[in-house]
Amino acid sequence: AGEIKVAVQRGATFIEAMQRDDGSWYGCWGNCFTYGCWFGVEGLLCAGRPASCEPIQRCTRFLLSKQNADGGWGEDFASCFNREYASRDKLYGCDSGSTVVCTAWALLALM
Repeated sequence: AGEIKVAVQRGATFIEAMQRDDGSWYGCWGNCFTYGCWFGVEGLLCAGRPASCEPIQRCTRFLLSKQNADGGWGEDFASCFNREYASRDKLYGCDSGSTVVCTAWALLALM
């Protein structure tokens, strides 16, 4: 049990170290930053960090800054290649570029 506790804390320290200056995490999969933020926050919470800790608060500010006017989030897949957040301009049926998946990932991180 002790070695698991140590491994969890080491993992949380790694997640914190990988956070970008803007508060996001590069996800390496999916629409990367929204996805990375969800898992970064979830990992820190599971490791026992409070929602009020600085890394989670920085990520919250990042996500809120990317929310579209319609209430959704929409990250373009170009983020994965460019390693910088890229918003979707437009999506079939949605002029804002918001998607259900990106919005759900953002909400899961913010919860």
